[in-house]
Amino acid sequence: MNPFRNLSLFQNRLTHVWAFLVATTLASWWLGGSAHRIMEGALAQERFTTTSIIIAIAIIKMRLVIWHFMEVKACPRWLRWTCDAWLLSVAIIVLGLYRFA
Repeated sequence: MNPFRNLSLFQNRLTHVWAFLVATTLASWWLGGSAHRIMEGALAQERFTTTSIIIAIAIIKMRLVIWHFMEVKACPRWLRWTCDAWLLSVAIIVLGLYRFA
């Protein structure tokens, strides 16, 4: 009896998206932790760049969750555009508040 004969789980699109979400979560966690140690004496621009990368990873993850797990991918075009516009506005607002506050 072969336990790997049913590999349909690994061929599923949602499994690949989930694995990517886990990997990017670990990457942003590592980046945030290592950046915290490095940025104690860093310039403001270096801190903003690192924070921008972490926020960009979060926005990409949010889009994947909205499109694939909330199934907006199969919805009308206006709803997909509204969700993408909302994500873009959230990213701009968060980065603006971080940069200028």
